[in-house]
Amino acid sequence: MKKKLQGVVALATLILASMTTSSYAQKVEKGTFAIDAYYGFPNLLTSAVRTVYSQDASYEGYRVSGFGPAGIRAEYFVTDHIAFGADVNYSLTNVEWTDQVQEYDSNTGNYFYNTYTYKVSVPRIRALGKFNFHFGASEHFDWYCGGGIGYNNTQLKFTTNDPSYTENEDLGNIFLIPISGRIDFGGKYYFAPNIGIGFEVGLGGGPLASFGICAKF
Repeated sequence: MKKKLQGVVALATLILASMTTSSYAQKVEKGTFAIDAYYGFPNLLTSAVRTVYSQDASYEGYRVSGFGPAGIRAEYFVTDHIAFGADVNYSLTNVEWTDQVQEYDSNTGNYFYNTYTYKVSVPRIRALGKFNFHFGASEHFDWYCGGGIGYNNTQLKFTTNDPSYTENEDLGNIFLIPISGRIDFGGKYYFAPNIGIGFEVGLGGGPLASFGICAKF
């Protein structure tokens, strides 16, 4: 995965370096509002949990699933090259399993087995204020780099239909400091006047890599 990300960054940098500002009109400018809807990968927590369970035979019957990170980015250009905005993304990791519990029926005096389900969920929401510098060197491509800082809310929740648990438990925020930061590099290709596709790679506050649909107004 690290080599793939390095390859994407290297290719993007090479394309950027080959551009000249005098060759094309700029695609975005002051007063432009841009918005992206994206899906990212990998879900690092889901991958880590799945690896732990797959390597330990005692965890047979466990199922690990995940979603995201997926989100929306929006920004407003205060100059032709500088934009301020926000990035909100969501991810989820689930671990589910079943267990047979021996119980006693006081009416019949017999023991029997009931099968109960258990689930641990880790939803995460991150909302960041962002700053991006856009190079503005192409009629169709919009390259940028930037960063941001904001809020990180990661919960740990446990649910089950086992009556020995009197209620489902919300185990609270598992991060003592609910702050998230990010640095990023990305690009967009506008195949129509206001619609395009984009990618971004970054560290912290969101996915390592993401792809999505973008629009500008």
